[in-house]
Amino acid sequence: MDYKKESISEDEVFSNEIVNHVESLKSECKKHIGFLKIQSANEWIDDAKHYEVDKMLFDTFWYEGETCVLFASSNLGKSILGYQIANSITKGKPIPPFRLEANQQPVLYFDFELNKKKFRKRYTTENAQPFIFDESLKRIEIDTDKMSESDANSFSDKMVLERIEQAIIQTEIKVCIIDNMSYIIQNSEKAKTATPFLFKINLLKKKYGLSILVLGHTPKRAFENPLSLQDLAGSASLGNFIDSAFAIGKVQENVGERYIKQVKQRDSEELYHAENVCIMQIEKVDSFLQMTFQDYGKEKDLLSKLEGEDKEILIQKVKDLIDMGKTYSQIQEITGLAKGTISKYSNK
Repeated sequence: MDYKKESISEDEVFSNEIVNHVESLKSECKKHIGFLKIQSANEWIDDAKHYEVDKMLFDTFWYEGETCVLFASSNLGKSILGYQIANSITKGKPIPPFRLEANQQPVLYFDFELNKKKFRKRYTTENAQPFIFDESLKRIEIDTDKMSESDANSFSDKMVLERIEQAIIQTEIKVCIIDNMSYIIQNSEKAKTATPFLFKINLLKKKYGLSILVLGHTPKRAFENPLSLQDLAGSASLGNFIDSAFAIGKVQENVGERYIKQVKQRDSEELYHAENVCIMQIEKVDSFLQMTFQDYGKEKDLLSKLEGEDKEILIQKVKDLIDMGKTYSQIQEITGLAKGTISKYSNK
């Protein structure tokens, strides 16, 4: 009799375990609608309590776990700074006076800008002495000899992203620099093509726990205007898909000088704003082409100033080009002025 009761008791326990398991599954199902996860605010905070605080990779410009964009007009030094940041992270040495909190670690640099011949020239002295990078800096470029005719005909951002993901899986490296967005996607100046690319980059970031710096391009812009997120090719709508962004501008009065400015940050302090940009000089130190810090300054003091006679000359040039039948787009290409400025000058 006692044995029978014990047997029934075990069945009841087993039955209760099944019920509890089913209820748990039901509860878990209620937390998801497809790929959307539902939790209370308190549950989200509790979930995140075991995560480490993100550390600086390049001062407050770029933190671990972020998708960040560095953008500038052509030939202002995006790649120079990109490799300088990569070198800093792989050697565990900050770029003065900027901070580096993250541990020394490998970097994957996807270089779709320079070929190996130009890369060597940039990091070699006139006496053919090369700069020695850390072995943990892995540079990747497209090997056209390995591209089939089918690869060339179907080349797309999707194909490149698939190869990028494969490289991440193979190397297990968590810090990636992609140079640059303009090469990978067609019509990168349009949001409808640039936005899906950054969305997919974000998915890779979350899937593999990455820190990603994407180099972007600035279309023709008015050289007298301050830098903003609006200058990023693809429009400011891209700002919704990135965590942070900073830009390189030209110091108009001094050849070789640039300035660096924060234009978007999600959680960090906006330290390098328009009133406190970093003035840098491009120079080769031994065999390493780099940006060296000069001073802090106000952006407005570094921009080209059109006053008095110089401004009158430019206004007359705009009017002359209009009389010649040039379109606003053509005048913008010639002068570097924004279309709104061209319109204003044409009515003076």
